[in-house]
Amino acid sequence: MEIGGSLISAGLAILVLGWVIFRSMMRRSQRNLQASPSRQVADAKAELDKRESRGDRALRDAPPEVLRWQVEIAEIARDIHGQVDTKLALLAATIRLADQRLAELKQVVETAERLLETQTAESTNFGSIDSTEAPQTFDPTGS
Repeated sequence: MEIGGSLISAGLAILVLGWVIFRSMMRRSQRNLQASPSRQVADAKAELDKRESRGDRALRDAPPEVLRWQVEIAEIARDIHGQVDTKLALLAATIRLADQRLAELKQVVETAERLLETQTAESTNFGSIDSTEAPQTFDPTGS
């Protein structure tokens, strides 16, 4: 019975520990979602510190307003990038559709040309047949 009781205690301890870790992760993600402007500025400064090795030191000590503008510009750039990607995908789909239609049109033209050649050949062959009757002509007066 002692082993069963220790297993239950260990299981409960693991369950409580998992719940505590899950709860702390949820709180952290909620804080990040509800970040205040000062938090956004701090995040922007941290990002700038990461970029120092790339030469982006000019905005390191910039006022908070400038850093907020930088964040807004980055968001706008991301939105524009998404819009451009969407329009490029639509353009590529339209080009593919136009290519398909062009191929279909070429096939129809080739078929029409072959049909015209066949009809022309048949009409020239028909005209070469020797006929004993004189051709009938249309008389509009009916006489």
